[in-house]
Amino acid sequence: MSEEKTNIISINGEEYNADDFDDKQKYLVAQCKSCQERVGKLRFDLDRETAALDHFTSALIATIEASKNTEKKVS
Repeated sequence: MSEEKTNIISINGEEYNADDFDDKQKYLVAQCKSCQERVGKLRFDLDRETAALDHFTSALIATIEASKNTEKKVS
């Protein structure tokens, strides 16, 4: 018993069999998939960079606050 694989995609709530698309449509589907993958990777990278920025900003604020406290004790 073999399962028939279908390449169904949904566009604007309507399902299409991508195997029935012409070459231009298949190319555009491939471009859309590539863009979706790249956007996902960029979001992943942005999340990491945002977390790093938050960490470094907090560290900077902490050192500035520590400097203020040291200056007050010396004065």
